[in-house]
This record gives sequence, C-alpha cells and structure tokens, in this order.
Amino acid sequence: MPMMMNGLEIPAGAHDQVYENLAIQGTWTGPVVKCEDGANSIHKNIKFRRCFITAKLGATPKWAFRPYDMEDSEYEQLVIEQMRKEHAFYLNVIGRMRILRCRVSDVDAQGVQIAWRINETSDKESYKRVGLHSVEQCNFTKVGLPNGDGRRSYVLTFFGKQVAIHYDPVTGKLLDMGPRSRWDCPVLVKDTVIDNRAIWTPQLRGGIVVEHRPLFELLGGSVSHDGVADRPLVHSYKNDIVRIDGTRFHGNKQVNIEGAKDIDIANCTGNVQLVVDGVKIGPISNGFRLSA
Repeated sequence: MPMMMNGLEIPAGAHDQVYENLAIQGTWTGPVVKCEDGANSIHKNIKFRRCFITAKLGATPKWAFRPYDMEDSEYEQLVIEQMRKEHAFYLNVIGRMRILRCRVSDVDAQGVQIAWRINETSDKESYKRVGLHSVEQCNFTKVGLPNGDGRRSYVLTFFGKQVAIHYDPVTGKLLDMGPRSRWDCPVLVKDTVIDNRAIWTPQLRGGIVVEHRPLFELLGGSVSHDGVADRPLVHSYKNDIVRIDGTRFHGNKQVNIEGAKDIDIANCTGNVQLVVDGVKIGPISNGFRLSA
C-alpha cells in the first residue's frame, strides 16, 4: 500500500486529471477529498482509480468525497470505509458520472448521494449539461449505521435538480432548498450489491431512491436489508421509465414505484412486495409490465 496521505484537495478548475493508487485518510470532520471552489471552478474529466480512503485513528470524517462542480467524473476500484455522520460520496455533478467496482463499508449515512444544487455550483445552468449517472459492480455493506449522530439514509440516492434556495432575509442563514424537479440524467445501477444483514442491526431509510429522471434501470445485483427501516428497499419517484431485471431482493420493505409512464420488471427473485402508485401488485418475482 502507498504511503498514507492526510486528505486531498483538487485545485480549482482542474481538467483531465487522474488520481490513482492513493491511500488517503481523513483527519478532521470535513471531507477527505474536496475541491477548491469559487468562480469558474468547474472540474472536468476527473478520474480516481484504485484508491483507499478511510478515517485516521480517532478522527471522524463526515465524507470521503464532497466535491462540487464535477463534470464528467469517474471513480473506479475504490475502497471507502469508516465515514462518520454523512456519506461516502456526496457529489454535486455535471454531465456524466460513473462509480465502478468500488467497495464501501462502515458508513453512517449514505453510500452515494448524487445531486445538483444551485448553491453548490459556480454555473447556475450547468444542470443542462447532462449524462448518465451509473453505479456498477459495486458492493455496499454496513451502510446507514446508527453511530453517533449519524443520519440514517438510503444507501444510494439519485436526486432531481434543485434550482431554488431560500435564505433568512435578516440573518442570511440558509433556511431550506426549493423542491427537487426533473433532471435529464438517466440512472443505471448494475450488478451492485447492497447487503445490510440483521447481525449488524443497522437502521436506515431504505436501499435505493431515484427521482425526477427520464430513466431508472436496476439490473442484476441484489438489495437486502434485515434491520429496522422506515422507507422502501427501492423507491422510484417520477421517473419516466423504470426497468428492473434480474435483481435479488430480501427484506421486510417493498419496492415502491410512483409516477412512472413505463415499467418493465422481469427475472427478479425474492418475496418483497411490489407497490405501484399505491397499489399492491404482489411479489416482485412475479414480474410486471406497464406501458403508457
């Protein structure tokens, strides 16, 4: 293993950079990997390969990655563990984004959160530069642990865009983000394992949530959660097309689909219930088709 380095900061506006074979430890409560921001700080075509990211002994980093303005980024063969309070990946992305063959474990909140938020970008219209957001051949274990003040969350979250933000007119303090809305970036989760066994007794909201996208595909892999959960294993909300094929499911919660125009579910296993627009369809292993 290469020598352990304390954090990594990507220079503002970096282009066509590959960071590989790094061992990085978080030494404080912020992100282990972050980007310098400010005007014209969009980072384009950034790749991470074969890196190990963890917490320094006694430290409690919130995130492994928390970069803003990342356009056309890729994360391949990373090992991420021991992130406290927040997420392994919190990415405010532009264009395409691919997470490939990564292993994430022992994370208090989400494994991956993908978003576009207007207060986290230097280009207020960068959401118009679209691309595929994919998580492929990855493994997530012990994600959503109730450690400390960890926020229980979905393991994988793909939000719509947020183009409004509300501040207190007197103090200037951030009050809340505006509602999320359609973002024309399709989502693919392929051959990925989400494994939260009862022995770990994790508490989380659910397995996968995808919302306001033109296409959501969940192909192969498995989604299982034996602990306490107050949300579905998979929740699809206002995605035009939903395709689930060959995925294994296990847990007490359902697969929930709302507002889809076209649904194709086939070759799945497990007795998890499928619910479409509030109607219980039956075990997901039975398959389902809906076409507008």
